[in-house]
Amino acid sequence: MIETAKFNVVTAYSGVEALELFQRFPAISGVVMESGLEDITCREIAQKIKASNPRMPIILIASPNAEDCPGADFVLKSFEPAKLLECLKSLQPSASREIEKRNEELSLSQ
Repeated sequence: MIETAKFNVVTAYSGVEALELFQRFPAISGVVMESGLEDITCREIAQKIKASNPRMPIILIASPNAEDCPGADFVLKSFEPAKLLECLKSLQPSASREIEKRNEELSLSQ
């Protein structure tokens, strides 16, 4: 869904893999993570990311009864695609405007 909105995505399937990818790709613009990871708590992941880059925005998609994740900058209480996209666009407003403008141009040229 995030890629469909024209955002580049690097995907991790565990907390350990997420931290490894974060080290490999330090120029990412933000982190979206689910609260229900089994190998590392979201709190620990957020702490490690913020220790490396305190300004890195973290969006947490919290499942019901999820633990608190104080390092998350944004918490979505459930997976609602529209709210997630709104949050992502707020992180990179100029890039989002360019994407929307280009999409409009493409649709008009058809």
